[in-house]
Amino acid sequence: MRHARIRGAAAAGAIAALSGCGGTTAASNDPSRAETIPLEANQLVLSPAESKRILHWFGELRACLRSQGVAVGTLQATRKQVTLAVDPGIPRRTLGRRALTCGERLGGPPRRSSLQTFRGRLIMYLPRACILDSKVASHVGHGKPAG
Repeated sequence: MRHARIRGAAAAGAIAALSGCGGTTAASNDPSRAETIPLEANQLVLSPAESKRILHWFGELRACLRSQGVAVGTLQATRKQVTLAVDPGIPRRTLGRRALTCGERLGGPPRRSSLQTFRGRLIMYLPRACILDSKVASHVGHGKPAG
């Protein structure tokens, strides 16, 4: 069980490392906030330039995922996020690994953005606060996470 937790934390750390939000995290500022900020409340409205930047990068990620055999849909943009539908049958961990591989090939996501995986979709947005588990945040880029 401990190994599964370490692998899970390592995967979360890898996705966090790919995240471009940088700076301090809400979890490091206030441990209780990480679990209390709903996703929608943590999203900034995208400017036209930010939307264009995110759509371009996410389009490149989509092409890379497709080249790795991931069934992907079209990009859908709203005022606050861009969503990419993916095969809901692909395990979230597998999707995360493939997104991480592709994201690294692309040089990482746009500055200050957050890329998150969910069953059947990926989303990218600009967060008000970068929310990471404090254990993961304290170990991003510094070896293996505590577990």
